[in-house]
Amino acid sequence: MVPPKPRRYYPIGLDITDRECLVVGGGRVAERKVMRLLAYGAKVTVVSPELTPSLKKWARQDMFCHQKKKFSNDILREQFLVFALTDDLSVNRRIACEARKKNILANVAKPGGASAFILPAVLRRPSFSIAVSTEGRSPRTAKRIREKLKKIL
Repeated sequence: MVPPKPRRYYPIGLDITDRECLVVGGGRVAERKVMRLLAYGAKVTVVSPELTPSLKKWARQDMFCHQKKKFSNDILREQFLVFALTDDLSVNRRIACEARKKNILANVAKPGGASAFILPAVLRRPSFSIAVSTEGRSPRTAKRIREKLKKIL
């Protein structure tokens, strides 16, 4: 039997200004994603029964819309991106599957390989950005490379 080919991801920069982005999950990983999405001008909705203290604060400040409930398929409508960041692998898989059916790009924290897109480790400077990717195989390695580049540049 021939082993499956590893996935290859097309490198791209997306303008997400005023685009609807859905984050499913309310933990620390979701907090980091929400912070980055907001920094790039996205309109963010977070679906989770619970939120971290920071996410609660931001929700009270109307920085994003919070739907205090568990994920259900009807939540996926016409979002540009969706992030499946729950602790439940079967829910994350279901989110990815439903998103694919609706042509919505999904990023899944776990299980690996379920994402339609991945996010590189990015080093930003005023006049340039460098994105480091391991094609999803080792995000920690990408972050270590980014940290080494920070020291050099």
